Amino acid sequence: MSQFLSSKEEHAIINTSRTLVNVSYKDDDQAIHTIILRVISNFIDKKSTLIISSDTNIQSKLQAAFQAFSLSDIGLKVSMQHTVTESDLHSVRERCTFSQYKENVNPDYTFHFHHLHEKVTAYYHNLRNVKIWNDKTWREILDGYLTKSESENSNILNSLIESDILDFDETEFDTIYQNIADAIFIYERDFEYLSQHQFSDNLNTIKNKPEDIHQLSYAIFNLHEQAQNIAERYGHFLSEIERLFVKTASKYSMDVLDRLAFLTFSIGNLNKNPENTKGFLHTFSGAYKENLKTEQKIIAEVNGLIIQLYEKKILVNQVPVKVITEASATLEYIKSEIEVWQNKMPELTSDYIKSVNKLNYHDSTLDDLEKDVQLLLDQINTSGIFNQKFELNTLSVKKQAEHLTGLIYDLEVMSLNIQKNLTFYQWVSFLQEIDEKSNIIIKSLKIFDPSEWLILFEVWYYSKILENHINYFEINEDMSANYLHFSDKKSENIINESKNEWLDKIEILISGLKKSSPGLYRSLIKNKKSDHPVLWKHFLTKYTGFLSQLYPCIIIDNDDLVDLENGAIDELICYNEPNVNIDIMNKFGSLISFFPYNDTMNNSGYSLSKEHVPSYSTLQQIHTTGRISLVRNIADEMLQFNNNPSVFRLRNATIISFCSDYYNDCMHEYFYTLGIKKLTSEETIKETLIGALIDTDTMVYVMTEDYLLHPATNNSDFLYQRLVVKRLEEFGCIFHTIDSRVTFESKGLNLLNIFAGIKSELLSENIIKTQLTIEFL
Repeated sequence: MSQFLSSKEEHAIINTSRTLVNVSYKDDDQAIHTIILRVISNFIDKKSTLIISSDTNIQSKLQAAFQAFSLSDIGLKVSMQHTVTESDLHSVRERCTFSQYKENVNPDYTFHFHHLHEKVTAYYHNLRNVKIWNDKTWREILDGYLTKSESENSNILNSLIESDILDFDETEFDTIYQNIADAIFIYERDFEYLSQHQFSDNLNTIKNKPEDIHQLSYAIFNLHEQAQNIAERYGHFLSEIERLFVKTASKYSMDVLDRLAFLTFSIGNLNKNPENTKGFLHTFSGAYKENLKTEQKIIAEVNGLIIQLYEKKILVNQVPVKVITEASATLEYIKSEIEVWQNKMPELTSDYIKSVNKLNYHDSTLDDLEKDVQLLLDQINTSGIFNQKFELNTLSVKKQAEHLTGLIYDLEVMSLNIQKNLTFYQWVSFLQEIDEKSNIIIKSLKIFDPSEWLILFEVWYYSKILENHINYFEINEDMSANYLHFSDKKSENIINESKNEWLDKIEILISGLKKSSPGLYRSLIKNKKSDHPVLWKHFLTKYTGFLSQLYPCIIIDNDDLVDLENGAIDELICYNEPNVNIDIMNKFGSLISFFPYNDTMNNSGYSLSKEHVPSYSTLQQIHTTGRISLVRNIADEMLQFNNNPSVFRLRNATIISFCSDYYNDCMHEYFYTLGIKKLTSEETIKETLIGALIDTDTMVYVMTEDYLLHPATNNSDFLYQRLVVKRLEEFGCIFHTIDSRVTFESKGLNLLNIFAGIKSELLSENIIKTQLTIEFL
């Protein structure tokens, strides 16, 4: 796991302000990791730490951990009963001169971390927390959309209805929904005949062969079906290019805003450079020239961005920046123009859709659609059913779709005209009473069977709400890796800043040593050997204040420090030392004692629950010995985010699902023929999980949403949850990451692909029955 991230248990211990703390542990490695993080926290807070452990193995592990964290230079390990040797003094002497080596601090990493953190936070906040419609979040609306999205006909509505006429609020939806429900109760198909009776003169065959009414109806029905199928393809194509246009534009605007943010940061960082304030002679220095190059580079990037945005017609003027002092105001102007451009996206999208044709949008689909429409029109004209001739006289894809919709409508009306249905006055009265929006929606729905109207409207309305609030920021493995990298680097920056402050204080400490401890000064600075050998316990006791500032963390093997200076070291950490000298406890500001979980003396305030398992153990590798400990660890990892899963059982598999009820219902329906059963018991969920995981004869799948075990939790847990997933992968897990946005765009097809993959694996001959697979939905 990342050296700078901790579990909830560790986090509580690391950040406690209590002065007396007992901690029980089951695994030495987790306890040592907690100690190191506590020492780092103390170091950043400018506090010193003394660690007592008589176990040489633990001492070695602590030293190795300090080295892994690149903190070996702040620690000192001594054996209290050993004599201070010349080699020991030489090491201390080297530490006294170590202050000239400063650590590198790169503020770019901190910027990138916070910038990415804001994006991730906004993504999950908008997805799971923001109520966007009818007191529901985007994710909650998605479930409602998926339950009704089986029909593909809703795509046709994209080409029939200009969505910018709607407000997409609860009142509007309820009004239109109720009007559609009333319309279904009143409406009869034959109303269209009387409303468009002039089309009767258009029918050629009915005049010449009135006895062939059934054959005519059948021919019109077939033409209507062909036209509707083509219209659905047009609607799907228009919906897709609209989605791609909005997605591309959104990503482009985010990229530009990212560039603006970094340029603003670079200018601010440039202005903070003290080299900028020096005198005239400094203009001849290398630093000044380098600074001038940086300014020119920033100006070039700003001007390049201006040209790019002007060419894309986002900026109306192309005024280049000439000096760096103009850059900040220009960047603010560009940012405001980008925001204006984003706000005009619905209008831009509508204009773009209207402008698309096969001359400016090269896609073989357009040729196929136009060819199919022309073949349909040729078929209609050849049939001789109508007196008039139909032709396609526009290149615009939008107008072609509208023309085809009109043709569908005409065919429907002709069919109704043949049937010669009569009264529709109640219908006309109803249409006059309802609002214009409802009229437009109902008019668009009339090409479908009335039994589908409500479901089509709901699906289309939900899809537009989801589209209007979709976030195209991508959560994926690369983003997670970058996020973790920036987090580690940011933490390193904090530690390095603390190191540099500590190194600066060493210089002050050494300069005052001659006066405060002349004997130690002669030994360290003047290399004068001591007249008498001295034990480390006496040396440490005598020079505690000096050594604790030189080494913020000191590791010793016993508590023989009776004469220790009061308050010289801030915190004492005892590792499995139940009999620590009570007299020295009051000499520290705080005391943390670590005890094994089964120790009878333990009165634990905190508990580290991870159990020890053999190194590199997975569910596939481990059997009887240590398996229960591994299984408990896996259960604890899964449940630590307060999101209890549902557990399902198949004949040769167990599925642990952290998903919504809708996903669980889909899964249950898909695996119904395989005998899936939901496990219910009076046991705790942890006991149920352990029972499922301990079984070596079944496969175990874990299904989650949006890359995390609990996406709705506090987003500060994102990196830690991702690391938990990695740990589960190390235990033998296989991951399929599928997010909510993909589920929306595929209308849930990705779920079926996941289920099909599981089913195929379960039915294969080479089933690895102890494999743990995590499916992310």
